[in-house]
Amino acid sequence: MDRLCGILLCLASVVAICTASELAVRAKREINVDAIRQRVEQLMRTGNIPDAVVKALGSLDQVMQILSCLPTRCTGNCCASPDFCAIPQLASGLVRNPRAKFTFCKNPWKIRIDLDADFRLSGIARLLKIKLKPIEIPIDNRETEGVLKMQSTTEVASAAVRVIGLRVAKAKLKFDLLLRYDCTKPRNNPLQRNRYNSMYDDGQPGPDGNKLFYKLNIKFEIYKKKFPCFCYKLKSSETLVDKKKHFAEGPDSCNTPAVVSPPDRCLFGRSRTALRDEFRRLCP
Repeated sequence: MDRLCGILLCLASVVAICTASELAVRAKREINVDAIRQRVEQLMRTGNIPDAVVKALGSLDQVMQILSCLPTRCTGNCCASPDFCAIPQLASGLVRNPRAKFTFCKNPWKIRIDLDADFRLSGIARLLKIKLKPIEIPIDNRETEGVLKMQSTTEVASAAVRVIGLRVAKAKLKFDLLLRYDCTKPRNNPLQRNRYNSMYDDGQPGPDGNKLFYKLNIKFEIYKKKFPCFCYKLKSSETLVDKKKHFAEGPDSCNTPAVVSPPDRCLFGRSRTALRDEFRRLCP
């Protein structure tokens, strides 16, 4: 009897440890929407911040700790951080000591990033005079689709032959964030809904259609001018950030792909009903 009690106690301990570990992982993964909303509402002096915007800030914070550099100086609809904050997540063999200032604006919602870093370039890229321009990233909240997108391409540098002033190379910084926060949308487009719900795969057994997730990709690209077309061609590309992560789960019904009804029109532009009626008229 004592041996049986010992085995049961051991099993209970294992279950408790596993449960605690799972809760810790979930707490680390989830975005604390209420805490972020409270901080941003106090900063922006507004109470109508969309949930998707709060979750976008939370996802950026998980990648770049943006909330630790939260703006404090506000003018009009925008608030800016007073000093540069280190962003070690952007560091690579190409980019050294990255720092940034963040500006957060409402009406419309957008984020501006003033980036500063040391670049270690090679080849023709060494001609580039890096003059980082502010990166303006509009927040595109598509509520009917259940997604939020933040996309921006900014030219950050150019190189020219000093004698004739002919530009021979340039560099771009690309920012692309997709946040999926409602797996039941769009409700009137099941095909698009299935596409969104199939974008995330955590590599683990089991369905992922109900996972609410974000995907963030930041690239630094160098373009070289080709002659005689005088057009720019991509010479090299380095991914600074490439991360995807799910932060919550939606309804289990999202795991079942939505039924996509076949189109009611044929290749000739006529409805099936009209063709059937025409066939019956010609062949009674």
